[in-house]
Amino acid sequence: MSEEQAASEATATPPPQAPSHAAGSADGRKQHTVTRYVEYVVHANAAITLLGWVRYWSRRRWMPYHGQVAGLRWHELQPSLQLLFLTMSRTASTACALCALSTVALFREGGSRATRRRALQLQLALYTAIGAAAWHLHRCSGANTPWKVCAASVVSILGALRLEQA
Repeated sequence: MSEEQAASEATATPPPQAPSHAAGSADGRKQHTVTRYVEYVVHANAAITLLGWVRYWSRRRWMPYHGQVAGLRWHELQPSLQLLFLTMSRTASTACALCALSTVALFREGGSRATRRRALQLQLALYTAIGAAAWHLHRCSGANTPWKVCAASVVSILGALRLEQA
């Protein structure tokens, strides 16, 4: 071997080492699982919200728990109050449905971790507000409000946010 070849080999960069697939694959699988779970949480909570929206829009009177809270039956309300109540509940449910659709769009749009966190934070705000109102009505009147569904959604969202942080 000539001196020139020896010098060339000494300064040459070593061949790249093959990555350790065992560690890389485990991390990749873990991240994929976390992403899938977070995606499931976002879509499941959006589906629950959209089902609530359909339920509110398909009814021609209030939910049974609304009557429990008011201490009245639907037919005891004046027609103008019936219209007002239906309009307000349908408007609120539409706002929630749009929020749910926005979280799905946010989640799909960027795919970045920050965007997924924003989608989860938006859902957390929505379900915390709805759950707090439902819990308050339940606590004050004993009405069978959907606070437990909201609480389950909040817990699932907090879990997803925790996983996104890791």
